[in-house]
Amino acid sequence: MHLGGTIEERVIEPGVWSLSPQAMLPPRDRPNNPESIIAPPFPDVVIASGRRAYPYLEAIKKSAGPKIFAVFLKDPRISSTLADMIWVPEHDKLRGDNVIVSLTAPHPLTREEMAKNRLSAQDRFANMEGKRIGLVLGGTTRGVTWNEETCSRLAERVSRLPVAGHSILAVGSRRTPPQMEACIKEAL
Repeated sequence: MHLGGTIEERVIEPGVWSLSPQAMLPPRDRPNNPESIIAPPFPDVVIASGRRAYPYLEAIKKSAGPKIFAVFLKDPRISSTLADMIWVPEHDKLRGDNVIVSLTAPHPLTREEMAKNRLSAQDRFANMEGKRIGLVLGGTTRGVTWNEETCSRLAERVSRLPVAGHSILAVGSRRTPPQMEACIKEAL
């Protein structure tokens, strides 16, 4: 969907951040002096996504003030007061007067693409028996460390499901370690 008007895209390489309120960001997410990269003329609407974009949005808002409408996609996990509107998927916990919640995060998939993919999936999985179970593998987070032991426990539990007459569709994420994918593949 295009809102009309002129669109300008600025690509910014992240780097090391100087002392600022953004010091709470992990070092890999701190940009080099965003004020030097973000300069007037400023647009009427700014849309940013991801923690690495947050300091740039902050620099624009500080420089241009309230005349800019700032939109942030996903939970910034830093402050919810900077953006005029934040759009989060339902699974994010952030709520507030400036927060819009939808079932999923904003994405570029059209209804037509999803319908086409649905038909393709039906053909690919038509010969699977019983109920289908979707298994989305994550990765190491602050609360869970995926190692050989956790992988083995999950694989043991997953290996019991097909015996119960179910088919399992497993997919890894960008955080899934290759050894976990191999462990689950072997279990299935």
